[in-house]
Amino acid sequence: MNDEVALKIQAWVDGELSAWQARGVAKLVESDADAKALATELRQTKAALDKNEMSVALPELREFYWNKIRLQIEREEAAGTKRVSPAASWDPLAILRRVALPLAAVTVAACVAVMTMSQMSAPAYEEVTSTSDDMTALTFHDQSAGMTVVWLQDNSEQPVQDENSTESDDVI
Repeated sequence: MNDEVALKIQAWVDGELSAWQARGVAKLVESDADAKALATELRQTKAALDKNEMSVALPELREFYWNKIRLQIEREEAAGTKRVSPAASWDPLAILRRVALPLAAVTVAACVAVMTMSQMSAPAYEEVTSTSDDMTALTFHDQSAGMTVVWLQDNSEQPVQDENSTESDDVI
């Protein structure tokens, strides 16, 4: 049995179906054992709920209760229309809140932006080259690490020895 048929049987037990739909479901319940068992179980559940459902009594009549709510709403609406908004005052605290605080917030934001931009610019290095013909200088800049490495090499006259030569070759 699918869910749609089960819901039809439940509506039939609750008396929510039209006459021609109720006749069709009644025939189904008489002919199908599963439908008959479901209908019996639903009737028993309905009876148990009807017997054991706790009833709650209002301390006052229903019409009186809703009438009190309506009167309260009408009083609040009447009081709301009679209120007059206060005229704009020259209260210094109100002026401070309306003008000075937003202006201060914009000023702080601008200062933070200027400071951030100044730190993001590349550092200005002054490069000084003071090497002679006897020296070679190699410079390496690493912007990500903020580091500069300078390699100085002395090019003065030094005897250069060939890797393949040996002292015995020079003797001959």
